[in-house]
Amino acid sequence: MRTSLSLRLFFTIWVIFVFHFNPNFCTSSRFVYVAMALSEQCSIRTDGHYDDDSIIYKGHSYISTNPGLSFMAAPFWVTAYHLIYRWLPKTSFLSHDTVHFLLACFVSFVSTSALYGALTALLLALFIYKRTQKLWRALLGASIYAFGSIAFCFSASFNQNIAIALFSFLIFVFIFEPEIIPVRKSNIRLIILGFIIGLAIFIDLSILPFLLVMSMPILKRMHSFNDAGRIILGALGPLLALMLYLYLAFGNAFLPPQSYMGDAYKGSICWVTLPRLKLLIDHLVTPKSGVFLYMPFTILSIWYIIKFWNKHIILGKEEKNIIVLIFLIYLLYVSSVKASIFNIFGPRYMFPTVPFLCLLFALYVGIKESAIAVLLAGASFLINIGGAQLGSGTGNIFVHFAAFMSRGPWLPILNWEKENASQLTGYTPEILTPYGLFLLMFVCLLVIWIPYFLRKRTH
Repeated sequence: MRTSLSLRLFFTIWVIFVFHFNPNFCTSSRFVYVAMALSEQCSIRTDGHYDDDSIIYKGHSYISTNPGLSFMAAPFWVTAYHLIYRWLPKTSFLSHDTVHFLLACFVSFVSTSALYGALTALLLALFIYKRTQKLWRALLGASIYAFGSIAFCFSASFNQNIAIALFSFLIFVFIFEPEIIPVRKSNIRLIILGFIIGLAIFIDLSILPFLLVMSMPILKRMHSFNDAGRIILGALGPLLALMLYLYLAFGNAFLPPQSYMGDAYKGSICWVTLPRLKLLIDHLVTPKSGVFLYMPFTILSIWYIIKFWNKHIILGKEEKNIIVLIFLIYLLYVSSVKASIFNIFGPRYMFPTVPFLCLLFALYVGIKESAIAVLLAGASFLINIGGAQLGSGTGNIFVHFAAFMSRGPWLPILNWEKENASQLTGYTPEILTPYGLFLLMFVCLLVIWIPYFLRKRTH
């Protein structure tokens, strides 16, 4: 793919994510509070911002998961806060705590989740184009991930799952298609790989099952102890940062934050219990979080891996083995992790598998099953556009879809406006519609694409 087309694809997806920004997403606040504390008070404590996802330890409040995403967003909010926000008049409605949180959330989201979601889609397109040399397959892979999977809903909020999906697929690309990465020296590439691994752990421990599977092809490609040393060197910085955070917060550099959540994880070892069949079924086929219901196209993804198992075209035997192992280990993971009982929108604890399910669909979809492929992909787009636009889960995909179809096109920021406009400005809008924002989004997309088509026409 040409660089100009790749950049336009990336910015198109990023812009659409930005316009679907959801400040009320239920797990965003905990990361925002840490980013605000780091940027405004140079502190890791979130005192004064306690919620259900907080840990109270020795009289202070902390985030209940790894804080890596907040650390990555902090440089952007610290810049916006100290250069602009802190100088606003205290009498302005922009200085209200509600707006303060909204702006911190937006800056953090734009610079992380929206960015990472668009990058994952672009990586999928580049990988697919490299293997097939077919642009339509590359665009299909990027689109089905960005707008036809649960990635849409999560990319529209400040959320760690999107970062984990990016780093999972990026590690896979580093191993199996390194030419996509613009780093030619293998030594530097190994250090970068180590850094990505360390950063992923710093962001969320749900990456660990993926790393367990990927350790096999990584070890297979090591030619000496020096290679292992370079990966360890790269991972050292993020891992030391995580250990320092844990030590400063809880006095122990090795136990994760979940260890201090008391009754929430009682009866588990490191929040993991024996596998439960109910949780496995929930994450496969139930309306609560079934992968085949929230992303119907994945039915064909599984069919393709079976159909082409002994035909090593496009994907090699090792690559297919790894993808299957990733899927199986996350089925085991979601059936064993206590937190997987909590539903937001779809099978979020299976996020590292989502890029690979999109990859299989885009690589192998054919003319023979085009009718069923269009039907399943169309349903996936409708379901997940609804998930992103409604902005909050219902715990049942059928209820959620019915709510979206009855309400029609919407943008989550309007929910925030409806709740807060009267309190902040004294003005209560009688009717809220998304069409003005949709028009603005369309104009932004025209700005991105018109120069491309004009240049193409002249040539």
